Amino acid sequence: SDVFERMGERGQIKVDDCVKQVGTDRVEKVDCTSSEAKFKVLGIKEGVSQAGARLNACDAWPDATSIYWTGRTSASGTAYCLKGL
Repeated sequence: SDVFERMGERGQIKVDDCVKQVGTDRVEKVDCTSSEAKFKVLGIKEGVSQAGARLNACDAWPDATSIYWTGRTSASGTAYCLKGL
């Protein structure tokens, strides 16, 4: 699965929101009816390290095809479990 990573940013993305990829390391919330929508957020897990996001952060959402991780430090951040649309 793909892993997008960005340090220091915290968006207002929630479960069931849709996002598009911006550049190589960021996602941005878009309307789910938009042709720009590329992923749907299946789950969000807080307090996950950058390495943990890659390993098993999205195990609870087996349909997830990609992971977007963001955090202030590599030790603790948020993993967004995404499904391609």
